[in-house]
Amino acid sequence: MYNQNSTISYSANIVPILNTYCNSCHTYPGSGGIDLNYYTGVKNAALSGQLIHAMQHDTNYVIMPPPPAQAVDTCQRYAIRRWIIEGCPNN
Repeated sequence: MYNQNSTISYSANIVPILNTYCNSCHTYPGSGGIDLNYYTGVKNAALSGQLIHAMQHDTNYVIMPPPPAQAVDTCQRYAIRRWIIEGCPNN
Protein backbone atom coordinates (compact mmCIF):
# COMPACT_ATOMS: atom_id res chain seq x y z
CA MET A 1 0.00 0.00 0.00
CA TYR A 2 1.20 3.51 -0.78
CA ASN A 3 1.08 6.22 1.87
CA GLN A 4 -1.06 9.08 0.58
CA ASN A 5 1.32 11.60 2.14
CA SER A 6 4.54 10.28 0.64
CA THR A 7 6.03 11.13 -2.74
CA ILE A 8 5.87 8.40 -5.34
CA SER A 9 9.32 7.52 -6.60
CA TYR A 10 9.88 6.55 -10.23
CA SER A 11 12.73 4.19 -9.40
CA ALA A 12 11.29 2.70 -6.20
CA ASN A 13 7.57 2.55 -7.06
CA ILE A 14 6.93 2.87 -10.81
CA VAL A 15 9.78 0.82 -12.29
CA PRO A 16 8.92 -2.33 -10.29
CA ILE A 17 5.30 -2.15 -11.53
CA LEU A 18 6.46 -1.76 -15.12
CA ASN A 19 8.95 -4.61 -14.73
CA THR A 20 6.20 -6.88 -13.44
CA TYR A 21 3.45 -6.05 -15.91
CA CYS A 22 4.86 -4.26 -18.95
CA ASN A 23 8.51 -4.66 -19.82
CA SER A 24 8.30 -8.22 -21.09
CA CYS A 25 6.66 -6.71 -24.20
CA HIS A 26 7.39 -2.98 -24.03
CA THR A 27 11.17 -2.78 -24.36
CA TYR A 28 12.91 -1.47 -27.46
CA PRO A 29 11.44 -1.31 -30.00
CA GLY A 30 8.40 -1.95 -27.83
CA SER A 31 5.14 -3.58 -28.71
CA GLY A 32 2.99 -0.99 -30.43
CA GLY A 33 6.04 1.28 -30.58
CA ILE A 34 5.87 1.91 -26.83
CA ASP A 35 9.17 1.41 -24.98
CA LEU A 36 8.68 1.43 -21.20
CA ASN A 37 12.19 0.34 -20.35
CA TYR A 38 13.50 3.92 -20.00
CA TYR A 39 12.22 6.99 -18.18
CA THR A 40 11.60 9.02 -21.36
CA GLY A 41 9.33 6.36 -22.86
CA VAL A 42 7.43 5.95 -19.61
CA LYS A 43 6.99 9.69 -19.21
CA ASN A 44 5.75 10.05 -22.80
CA ALA A 45 3.23 7.22 -22.32
CA ALA A 46 2.16 8.72 -18.99
CA LEU A 47 1.66 12.25 -20.29
CA SER A 48 -0.24 11.03 -23.36
CA GLY A 49 -2.66 9.14 -21.10
CA GLN A 50 -1.83 5.77 -22.67
CA LEU A 51 -0.14 4.35 -19.58
CA ILE A 52 -2.86 4.75 -16.99
CA HIS A 53 -5.88 4.47 -19.31
CA ALA A 54 -4.68 1.16 -20.74
CA MET A 55 -4.07 -0.20 -17.23
CA GLN A 56 -7.53 0.96 -16.09
CA HIS A 57 -9.10 -0.74 -19.12
CA ASP A 58 -10.72 2.52 -20.20
CA THR A 59 -12.69 2.46 -23.41
CA ASN A 60 -10.80 3.64 -26.52
CA TYR A 61 -7.54 2.18 -25.14
CA VAL A 62 -6.02 -1.25 -25.64
CA ILE A 63 -6.31 -3.25 -22.42
CA MET A 64 -2.92 -3.70 -20.78
CA PRO A 65 -1.62 -6.06 -19.83
CA PRO A 66 -3.67 -8.10 -22.28
CA PRO A 67 -5.76 -10.97 -20.94
CA PRO A 68 -5.20 -13.59 -19.69
CA ALA A 69 -2.34 -11.77 -17.91
CA GLN A 70 -3.08 -10.52 -14.40
CA ALA A 71 -4.25 -6.89 -14.36
CA VAL A 72 -2.37 -4.16 -12.52
CA ASP A 73 -3.99 -3.91 -9.10
CA THR A 74 -5.83 -0.84 -7.82
CA CYS A 75 -3.08 0.20 -5.41
CA GLN A 76 -0.44 0.11 -8.13
CA ARG A 77 -2.65 2.08 -10.54
CA TYR A 78 -3.14 4.63 -7.75
CA ALA A 79 0.65 4.98 -7.43
CA ILE A 80 1.00 5.53 -11.17
CA ARG A 81 -1.80 8.15 -11.18
CA ARG A 82 -0.13 9.95 -8.25
CA TRP A 83 3.24 9.88 -10.00
CA ILE A 84 1.67 11.43 -13.10
CA ILE A 85 -0.16 14.09 -11.05
CA GLU A 86 3.14 14.90 -9.31
CA GLY A 87 4.62 15.69 -12.74
CA CYS A 88 6.31 12.35 -13.57
CA PRO A 89 9.47 13.13 -11.58
CA ASN A 90 12.59 11.13 -12.48
CA ASN A 91 13.36 10.33 -8.86
